[in-house]
Amino acid sequence: MDKLIILGHTGFLGKHLMSYFQSKKTFKSIIGFSSKDADLTDSTHLTRIADECGENATIIMCAAIKSDEGNSLETFQKNIRMAENISKLALECKLKKLVLISSNAVYGVHKKHKIISEETHVHPDTYYSLSKLVTERLLQIGFAGEENKLIILRPSTLYGPGETITPHTPSGFLNTYLNGGIVTLWGDGSELREFVFIDDMVRLVVNIIQSEFNGVLNIGGGKPRSYKDALDIISKILNKKILINSKTRTIAPVDKIYDLSKIQNLFPTFKFTSLEEGLKQTYKRTMA
Repeated sequence: MDKLIILGHTGFLGKHLMSYFQSKKTFKSIIGFSSKDADLTDSTHLTRIADECGENATIIMCAAIKSDEGNSLETFQKNIRMAENISKLALECKLKKLVLISSNAVYGVHKKHKIISEETHVHPDTYYSLSKLVTERLLQIGFAGEENKLIILRPSTLYGPGETITPHTPSGFLNTYLNGGIVTLWGDGSELREFVFIDDMVRLVVNIIQSEFNGVLNIGGGKPRSYKDALDIISKILNKKILINSKTRTIAPVDKIYDLSKIQNLFPTFKFTSLEEGLKQTYKRTMA
């Protein structure tokens, strides 16, 4: 493959993708754009990316204002401006593939689903989740007639070494305790999530790019686990009892469990990293 362009290559996922592809030399040329290199909310910056595009170029769009950084009308508008500009870019450039890193938030942050599959009805209920769905739709319209070039990935909660912020994730919890803090949970932390180890996410992106797949794909962690599970594992890793603050819930807990049969059919030999092993690896690499 000729050229890879990663938009948002200094973020959590983008940094890991950049590192992997640079080490494996899968592409002849790899270029990263951060917000400092090209502000995706500013259409005048598009030429900086367009100059690097072509029919043999693959773009991975990791860039976005994440929900941890704000979930407001202002951040929604910024994310939509990014989506509009990337849609313009997609229309102007003859790309080989465009991989959009979306989010499971499109199914609803507070909406209860028994099990989430790619056919589950979307239900954006926050500014962030709505911005993700609008981004998906804009690109789907932009790639009308060339759907085979568009891949939309909807990962659940990512975790692993190298996070620059301390989000409400297993690795965020670990970093909190390593820095002398205490994690606060809503309720008892028993709600279930699909925690995706960052190395698994990278391997799946690589497999997907190298396959003929196009369309929408959910990415989960292989097995639903609770926030309390993550804290119990961290306690064992640190070999001490950890303190946990608790806040009274104001809304009922919502489990988020994925039907991963589509991934399993696409990549039958793929093995997910367990939460125990993922947190062990995170601790080891953080302390190295």
